[in-house]
Amino acid sequence: MSDNVKNPSYYNRGKIEVWEFIEDQGLDYHTGNAVKYIARAGFKDPSKEVEDLQKAIAFLERKIKVLNGTNDINTEIIMFKDYAESLTLNQYNFLEEQCNHCVNRLSIFIDEYKKEATRHFERQCIKWFYSLLIYSNLIKDERIEQKKSDIYKKMVDVGIF
Repeated sequence: MSDNVKNPSYYNRGKIEVWEFIEDQGLDYHTGNAVKYIARAGFKDPSKEVEDLQKAIAFLERKIKVLNGTNDINTEIIMFKDYAESLTLNQYNFLEEQCNHCVNRLSIFIDEYKKEATRHFERQCIKWFYSLLIYSNLIKDERIEQKKSDIYKKMVDVGIF
């Protein structure tokens, strides 16, 4: 990896790099990203200074929602789902592959749970099912919805749900 990729000049103007400051201050994801966008505003691409500042504001607004407990992830997923038809073919294929991967992993852990009904296998099933929910909610696909429904029934049948 080149130094330009690891240490881009627009993050390296002062005495320390932006990520060093973020780590030193122990900033969380949202606040750290806001700092990142503020630090690079007007330097990475001068024509996008306003855009970088708007991104910083968006991260700060999100952080405030998290602190106030007013962030609604499900609403955001539904809003994203409304634009699913605008996904590129590569984006859609990636999401479909992730859904299929979750279904495959779930099938493996359901089989393991049938052999040995341990808390570990139950947790793995739940973890992979929720991952499937997240990915499947990002695309509109009847085949994925059917797979999700079928795998849910299997989980109910073995007593996970």
